[in-house]
Amino acid sequence: MTSPDERLQQRLQPVPAAWPAGTARRAAVLAPIVAQSSGDTLLFVVRAASLRLHPGQIGFPGGSDAGDPDPAACALRETAEEIGVPRDHVVLLGALPQRTSSSMFAVQCLVGRLPDAQLSLQPGEVERAFLVPLAELAVAARWQFLTRPGPPGRPPFPPSPHFDWHGDVIWGLTGRFAWDLVQLLA
Repeated sequence: MTSPDERLQQRLQPVPAAWPAGTARRAAVLAPIVAQSSGDTLLFVVRAASLRLHPGQIGFPGGSDAGDPDPAACALRETAEEIGVPRDHVVLLGALPQRTSSSMFAVQCLVGRLPDAQLSLQPGEVERAFLVPLAELAVAARWQFLTRPGPPGRPPFPPSPHFDWHGDVIWGLTGRFAWDLVQLLA
């Protein structure tokens, strides 16, 4: 009998061994799954309001390539820096299809399991973290596909999946990755 992680690994893409070719700016994030007594959850972070890019927005731990040899090294380094989870405590399960962010980064989203939700948040980068049950994210009726206005003088962002969790709205690239993941779990 296969475990839930093994079933998910069969549905995910393999963890990329190298960055894709091209000149786009690169970034990687980790969609962390954390087991709780009530079932698996997905961990999100709220970015610090003082950050230059995407201040106060909800995302996954991650960031831009800083000379990392591959997306996994980037996502694991950023996860350790932002939420204090050491690289060797993350079990990588696979990857979601790469997407391009509104700031024109080619972003690779890796999916991994954390042993628990014991975090040490980096205050300069992360304001707080929260968990959303995967069972709640899997309820298609809880998602809305909305268009958000763009920055002044720019067109609106393309429609993206939005999920409201007790007033925290998951949307944009993070919403797309979360939606992609729950579609694989369906």
